[in-house]
Amino acid sequence: MAWYTAGTVKVAANNATVIGTGTKWLSGARRGEAFVAPDGQLYEVKNIASDTSLTLTQVYRGASASGQAYALAPMQGYVKELADRVASLLLLSQTEWEWDSVLKKTDLQAAPNDPTTWKILTNGRAFGLGSFGAANSYDQWPSESLDDMNVPAGMYYVSTAITNRPTTAPGVVWHRQTGTVGAQIYMSSDGGLVHRGRRSGAYRAWLTTLNVGEFGLGGATTTPSNGRDSSNPFGWYYQTRAVTWGGGSFFLDMPYGSNMNAGLRLSTDPYSDNFYLNGGVSGKREYRPACKLVHDKNIVGDVAKGSVVQSGSNSNGNWIRLANGTQICRGQVTFSGNSWKPTSPVIAYPMAFNAPPTTVIQPLSDGSGYYAVPQMGMGSGSGSFFIRDTRGIVDTGTSAAVDYVAIGVWK
Repeated sequence: MAWYTAGTVKVAANNATVIGTGTKWLSGARRGEAFVAPDGQLYEVKNIASDTSLTLTQVYRGASASGQAYALAPMQGYVKELADRVASLLLLSQTEWEWDSVLKKTDLQAAPNDPTTWKILTNGRAFGLGSFGAANSYDQWPSESLDDMNVPAGMYYVSTAITNRPTTAPGVVWHRQTGTVGAQIYMSSDGGLVHRGRRSGAYRAWLTTLNVGEFGLGGATTTPSNGRDSSNPFGWYYQTRAVTWGGGSFFLDMPYGSNMNAGLRLSTDPYSDNFYLNGGVSGKREYRPACKLVHDKNIVGDVAKGSVVQSGSNSNGNWIRLANGTQICRGQVTFSGNSWKPTSPVIAYPMAFNAPPTTVIQPLSDGSGYYAVPQMGMGSGSGSFFIRDTRGIVDTGTSAAVDYVAIGVWK
């Protein structure tokens, strides 16, 4: 072998460490080689710490110097080491050849799907391991039915010829069983994943594994498989199709029973504070009319749109409407002189009623220092009322002031 001379070295008197520059000693040198030093002497290499640092078995006896030429000379130890390694490889190969001969002569090597026990498995493709090109490889399901409990554990390709598949599509099954206990995981070629198990008997029903986003779970909303106008599998959906029972187009369906009849629906109008609940119609995939939920943001508002209380005022007075149809109006009117006699002008309510309400007036003053209660009567319509004096009562008042409250219905 050629001597190694790449780079230069730095040596120090009475020091066993040699520092290299531009050297690659980890790959170009070995322990036990001869180091031809700048002083012309030979030193044995004790250890190689890195590409640029090695240690000698003795300290350097020459003068300190840097940037010096050097050489590393291989010794005869390489030849013996090589011979030892070759001998070891030959022994290993001979042993493997002998075992191969024994296995073949005694039929101890197992073939794929070989049911014989205590055989050695040497084919990596047996039982589906390391296989490809499923239609022509060893990994096909070795029985007519996927329910066969006598198939050895492994991973198999299941073609459309195999019965009792969980899907119509072919796929791959991970099959494991021991004694009366077993399990199967089936991945169909269309991406479906199902599984089942058994214990002391036949397999139980296949169970489907959900993917993220199916039925709107774990992802965004999805289109309902049965439409907004029917019950759907439990999930989070969006559809704008109008339905007779109302509710919002974002909705969570919670069906009831194995027939997937309507159970409960929670919904909302997109990007609003309107929320609804629908109960199911017994035994049907239909929902009852939606109930709008009342909360802190809609309890006061437009009662015609679902709020509980609505109120307001105008030049005619103040009004309050309740969700049950009740309406209350109140106000005050003043007339000068005898302009209210014998009948006042029409007094309009701040909000019209659906039918004539019950109206109560409270006379405040007639301008003469007396309350005018005995002197006033009234008539009422759904949108207004008037007052009039009580006949036969002499009044010297110069004005009239009246408070009123009207209670009726707005729908």
